[in-house]
Amino acid sequence: MKRKFVHVVLVMLVCAGIHARGVERHLSQSAPQRLQIQEAAEVSAPCILKNHNDTALAYYSGIGAGERYVTYLDPAACGASPTYPFDVTQILLSLFPVAGAVWPVSVDLEVWNRAGSGSCQGPGALICSQQVLLDSAGFALPHVGSVTLSTLCTVNGPFYLSIYYNGATSAVYPSVMFDSDMPGDSCLNWGYWSAQWYRWNHFFAPPIPGNLIVWGMGQPRASGDTAGCCVGLTGNVDSDAAQAIDISDLTFLVDYLFGGSAVLGCSEEANLDGAAGVDISDLTFLVSYLFFGGTGPGPCP
Repeated sequence: MKRKFVHVVLVMLVCAGIHARGVERHLSQSAPQRLQIQEAAEVSAPCILKNHNDTALAYYSGIGAGERYVTYLDPAACGASPTYPFDVTQILLSLFPVAGAVWPVSVDLEVWNRAGSGSCQGPGALICSQQVLLDSAGFALPHVGSVTLSTLCTVNGPFYLSIYYNGATSAVYPSVMFDSDMPGDSCLNWGYWSAQWYRWNHFFAPPIPGNLIVWGMGQPRASGDTAGCCVGLTGNVDSDAAQAIDISDLTFLVDYLFGGSAVLGCSEEANLDGAAGVDISDLTFLVSYLFFGGTGPGPCP
């Protein structure tokens, strides 16, 4: 069984005082940091999923290639009905620049099914994976960086989101962050090492760290919204029978993204820019086409 030790480096600000908590090795300390996802570019997905409390408290300086850090997310928390299928479109995270950290760092951002019901049987089958290079300018604490998935990742139930250190770049690796909810729920967070999953309180030596700091973004797909629903060209956002692309589609898309009352009949039609998910970049595309002579909608996928 693997044993790790955690550095406590960031603590919550209580009035004007800073309180550091001791662990089994010398602490590296910094000013308290409260992470804000508004720093991440193009965050526009209607549903934001996380387990952490936005206050970074700890990191681990000895991360090695082949390790995964995983948290359990439940799209039902968004309150949408129906909840599924749910499209995961963006992943946000912040990494701690440990001494000697090499940037950019290559990681795989992964989505996993559950091995069984609930969260306490751990991850099951891998659903989606995307290898990315994370640079210090966008992803080093206190920055929160955003990765838009290049391929739509659809889940039909609660899932696990993981950060995998794939070893494609050199150590020392900047570290994932943990929040101040110590010791963290051992079923919500998991670690992977030497081809085996470990519950949080088995993966770490005490004191057990808080929840993994990572955000999953996405939205439920409307009932009946299936692959192949798009006809001809994208852009018929309001699903009118004439397949017209006009101001009514723009109004519908604005209401979907910002008003909260519109439900897409076919998300493929609203995905004008071809990137995963329907977001502000699709709205920008449609405005450019309708009013400024920009590139027109392309063929359906």
